[in-house]
Amino acid sequence: DGTLKYFTYNLTLKEASAVPYAKQIDVEYEDTLMVKWDSFVHSNDSYNTASDLEKILKNDNSKNIIIDLRDNGGGALSSAINISDLFLPKGKLITTLQYKDGSKDAFYTNNEQYYDYEKIIILQNENTASASEVFISAMLHYYPEKVYLVGTESYGKGIASLTTEVLGGQYYLQY
Repeated sequence: DGTLKYFTYNLTLKEASAVPYAKQIDVEYEDTLMVKWDSFVHSNDSYNTASDLEKILKNDNSKNIIIDLRDNGGGALSSAINISDLFLPKGKLITTLQYKDGSKDAFYTNNEQYYDYEKIIILQNENTASASEVFISAMLHYYPEKVYLVGTESYGKGIASLTTEVLGGQYYLQY
């Protein structure tokens, strides 16, 4: 309805080192889970942000979640889509890519089950970009009544990169 919503959280946030995978951070607020990841990684062998995050979410029953995307410059679009799958019902449009030739690809959520929270607080700053902004946009679009965006204006890149395997999976090319 366009009205501003106010709430009060008394949090003490500690600086965290770079986290290429999803990591749980301790907060002293009842029924609140806090997670952080510094990039959206989708790798078949070592790091996979969405699967790391899902392990955390499965083992927690908090009513609220704080997602720290400060200094998250983005990463693989596939990771942003897989992470959105964890929070949104099946069939929701995450993003549409438009190519130079005018063709388009639309990306939708696929999971039947998703994790639902009363409040979703997303922390961002001027270094939050790319796939982070795609994820934030989807969350704000589908949950305007329960997503709270906290921080400074994001980088404003809002574009995506695709990753493909080359040489039989020996290398990955991001473009």
